[in-house]
Amino acid sequence: MPIVTIQMWEGQSVENKRAMARGITELLTPYMNNKPESIHIVFQEVPLESWASGGELSADRPDLQAKIAAGRPPSGD
Repeated sequence: MPIVTIQMWEGQSVENKRAMARGITELLTPYMNNKPESIHIVFQEVPLESWASGGELSADRPDLQAKIAAGRPPSGD
């Protein structure tokens, strides 16, 4: 029973998670020698104030705040 854990900023839509789950399952199934139902995926959403990169909290980055204000989840950049 393979378990894939995806850590990402919070704010992804259910539709996006659904598409990621399908794509990851399709990608791994041939390599895992299992049925697709045996592949489990866990999405762990992390608030921007709990994620830092380059010594700077993501919540303090104006470019990410602008994306959030526009209703677009941060893409990991």
